[in-house]
Amino acid sequence: MGDVFIPSFKIAVNGSAISEDLWNNIHSITVESEINLPTMFNIVMEVPDEELKENWEGIDMAVFKPGNPVKISMGADDALELMSGEITALDISFDSSPKVEIRGYDKMHRLRFGTKTRSFTEKKDSEIVSTIASEAGLSANAEATTTIYPYIFQNNQSNYAFLLERAYRIGYELMVDKDKLIFRKSKEGESPGSTYTFKYGVNLESFHLSLGTLIRGSEVEVRGWDIKQKKEIVHKATASNADSKMGGSKSGHEFSSSIKASPISVLYDSVLDAKDAENIAKAIHNNTLEAFITGVGLYTGDVQIKPGITVKIEGIGDKFSGTYYVYSTIHSMDYGSFKTIFKVRKTGI
Repeated sequence: MGDVFIPSFKIAVNGSAISEDLWNNIHSITVESEINLPTMFNIVMEVPDEELKENWEGIDMAVFKPGNPVKISMGADDALELMSGEITALDISFDSSPKVEIRGYDKMHRLRFGTKTRSFTEKKDSEIVSTIASEAGLSANAEATTTIYPYIFQNNQSNYAFLLERAYRIGYELMVDKDKLIFRKSKEGESPGSTYTFKYGVNLESFHLSLGTLIRGSEVEVRGWDIKQKKEIVHKATASNADSKMGGSKSGHEFSSSIKASPISVLYDSVLDAKDAENIAKAIHNNTLEAFITGVGLYTGDVQIKPGITVKIEGIGDKFSGTYYVYSTIHSMDYGSFKTIFKVRKTGI
């Protein structure tokens, strides 16, 4: 007989574990994470009818007040910290089965508040990330970038939209880990650790895979204007510029071009120089590869499966078995069941 795991969870609000009464009323917990998006949590509590006749602690705003910090831990046998964030909303249902839903996000959601119109002068993208992270009460773990831009304009954009734009431009991704804003290049090319090997029919309950031909980006031409030299800047990225084929012999564009090539041309009015145009073209080409092969797997709950890691999937045929990049996870627990749904992508075959 295989090992038997007992799902467990912990919830702390304002730095303290919730009361036993509240803990006993928990119906389900869901934590959904995705690269470039704030991590979201949803806690559903059932409320016995007799509690509705008294002061129901389940809607005590002193405990579940929007803005209050929340730490969620899940696990099999031992609960490990999965995320920390803050409450942003309550949904309360008064009916035959009263419930309250407590929803919130990690601190990336703070970047969405309001818009700004301002400029950054003589700054690298990694330096701008550090500035904006500090404004949101976060520290920054930003992989160093090298290009110094004389002038970058944030035009009536939220900090979130602005940083996503900067990340997309150079092939970087955004995530938050506790109080740290992560700004880094995609890790699709990394080898998966031995811990992250899943085999269909053994420890992988199900896996759905989709392969689609790519219809744009086999060749990416970026055009801009060099103000100092007063001449056009042009750079092209092709299949040879794929960051990784993830163990395959062909990238998604090499595979798809057997049907028809899909070149695109992009005009950027803020290209600094030829090197900047090269970086943009490569980033766009690699971004288009993300849609080539995607998959969704169901696994016994494991908080160590998280966006931004590579995993190895076996037992799905020689063509498709191999390394995949996790870009989204859903960890859910209810009535003693703990499951992890993970979404992956693969850039080559």
